[in-house]
Amino acid sequence: MVKKLAEAAQKAPQAKKRYYAPMDPPWPSFLDDVREQINNITVSHRVSRKVNGPIHKETNYGKPRKDGKVEYVHLRKPIENMSKKEIENIVDPVIRQKVQEKLKELGGDKRKFSDPENLPRLETKDKRAIPIKKARFRKNLKTEQVGDGPRKRNIVTGSNHHIEIYEYQDKKGNTKWDGEVVSTFEAMRRLKAKEPVIMRDHGEGKRFIYSLAINEGVLMKDKRGQEKLYRVQKIGQDKKIWFIENKDARLVGKIPTEDRSRSPETLRKSGAKKVLLDPLGNLRRAND
Repeated sequence: MVKKLAEAAQKAPQAKKRYYAPMDPPWPSFLDDVREQINNITVSHRVSRKVNGPIHKETNYGKPRKDGKVEYVHLRKPIENMSKKEIENIVDPVIRQKVQEKLKELGGDKRKFSDPENLPRLETKDKRAIPIKKARFRKNLKTEQVGDGPRKRNIVTGSNHHIEIYEYQDKKGNTKWDGEVVSTFEAMRRLKAKEPVIMRDHGEGKRFIYSLAINEGVLMKDKRGQEKLYRVQKIGQDKKIWFIENKDARLVGKIPTEDRSRSPETLRKSGAKKVLLDPLGNLRRAND
């Protein structure tokens, strides 16, 4: 087989940047046999619940504001670096209108704002035209306050450590699942205060089901009703949990987004069971 590979490498067309010329498989059903064996493998991914990593992003924010239950902050940025949504959320209505009108005039290409001649202008009472280089915009963002005295500041937590799933009864007596996302910042606070990092008590009428962290395994049904093994890939602040099939080794950008995210309630409807995999890939039910 080594000799055959060497000969195929010599015959490979260099212009097409191929490593080997076409060659016959070792036996006719080789590809199907290998695929069957791979499908029988249960991949064991390393799970880490260590409370480490960056607890917040490097940017410090001003005092948060509230619009009903929605918390937001005001940020300032050069208009050439703003996204379309950020431009739509510029705080000053006059500046917002000027920027949008000029952007439309430039054919929607905000990169042209890098040329000072293309900047929108704000006319003052004494008829001076002042170029608009930066603007404040609103961003819905939940912040945490850290530090004391002159070191007090508002930050956005960097990553999420885990999500705690619990069961409750709604007003009609129906069983539902919900969850609480715990950031790395909050996990560190709990650890420092000698509290359980994973809280099982979420109040009266709420029964703890399990927690989920990155790379932990879950057995659940897909949209076709077929039970598959997934692992947690990402936990969002909106309680949305992103999953990937346990043996899928494709790059994230190459994996279709369909049927990859679940809310706590859709986990319940999918019959999701948390499982543990040992280093050899043996599967057993998790008692979280």
